[in-house]
Amino acid sequence: RRFGWLAMLGPVVAAVLVAGQASVTSRQIDVSETAGITRTEYPITARVELPRGALRDASNARLKVTDEVAAQFTVETSWDDGSVRALNVDFNASLAPGERRRYVLEFGPDVKASVSGRGLSVTEEGDAVQVGSIRFGRNGAPLVLAANYVKMNFIGNGRNGISVTDPAGTQHDLSSAQDVRLNVVKRGPLKVVPPYAGRLPLDQGAAPFVVTMEMPNSKSWLKMSAVVQDPAKRIRSIAFDSPLAFSALPLTYDFGTE
Repeated sequence: RRFGWLAMLGPVVAAVLVAGQASVTSRQIDVSETAGITRTEYPITARVELPRGALRDASNARLKVTDEVAAQFTVETSWDDGSVRALNVDFNASLAPGERRRYVLEFGPDVKASVSGRGLSVTEEGDAVQVGSIRFGRNGAPLVLAANYVKMNFIGNGRNGISVTDPAGTQHDLSSAQDVRLNVVKRGPLKVVPPYAGRLPLDQGAAPFVVTMEMPNSKSWLKMSAVVQDPAKRIRSIAFDSPLAFSALPLTYDFGTE
């Protein structure tokens, strides 16, 4: 079962075009706006498969349109010789409705990026992780400890985070989870991703879960997705609770879901 929450409007599609043989040191990435609205510094993630031995270190990569653009490179998987097998490329794009733009990823031992984006800061301390204006609990219960914008904390008291309901109607949240691990897999500067993983005890054993949070540097949104492995069908539903602290000011909250 999957549950997702995302403050965004419509899809932007990134397609990776593989060209040439294993010795080629570039890949084309086509980005298309498909929902018919204007995008300003919209976060894009492309996953690029590379041949064995072509890239030894993610720092030996850069992204161009005509000139170089700011991008973040993260190794997703590696070959058995240590070279990069799958590379995540995170960047921001401003697109007109329906616009299509081609980017070129260049990589190799002599390639160095010369452009960097403004950064999200990540601070890990005690039982919390601070990413920009949002503070996460390390064990996932509560999940979002604070969200500070315009000098106000939008998180109050109450149920906070992911929970599942079993067939008997009993709700289980991450306060009872076992072996919870929080590992920041993307540390900026353009995107930060701190996923949680662990096992959630149910009446007939524990269900493995992964809760992934994604924060781009160009927007003030938080994307959250939760996946629970449930082959025995012991889970009736997944829920996300966030105790928002509304004030007397005329504030606007934007919710979206996939």
